[in-house]
Amino acid sequence: MIRKNYLLTPLAGLVACAVAAGDLTARPSADAEKAAVRNVIAQFSQAVAAKDERRILSLFVSSEITWYRVQSDAAMAQVRTGTTPRERVGTDTPAGFAHFVANSKEDVQELADNIVVESDGYLASATFDYVFYVGKRITNRGLESWHLIKTDEGWKIDALSYSVRLPTE
Repeated sequence: MIRKNYLLTPLAGLVACAVAAGDLTARPSADAEKAAVRNVIAQFSQAVAAKDERRILSLFVSSEITWYRVQSDAAMAQVRTGTTPRERVGTDTPAGFAHFVANSKEDVQELADNIVVESDGYLASATFDYVFYVGKRITNRGLESWHLIKTDEGWKIDALSYSVRLPTE
């Protein structure tokens, strides 16, 4: 005798409908959110070029975010020839960076390229190649990675890490 589980049949139908309909949780448009994150990257570059300390700081969720740099072997070799020893991995803060930029005697610029953004509409990650200029010379380049969260005021950076390679690497 074959027993049919009548409860399973409606449940299977509901599962099939859910799969066919896609994700049932309401999410903001992925393309719109990715564009908004890219806009934060553009605002950051513009604020750096304008040496606008307040605008730079407004892009961060807090002044106490995680901020790390890691230096390449070549960058470490160059640093070790100097008088101030530096660790391969170092930290900074949004306030420290913004203060450096705002008080630089020369023009400062950070350009981003090859931007990749992933987001579910509330949390995002962005990675990109960057080139950092002081005056007309490239001081360093590398890969930069941001974590961002969507606040009531829009997307804000909540963590930042970047590699430091020499201009010739």
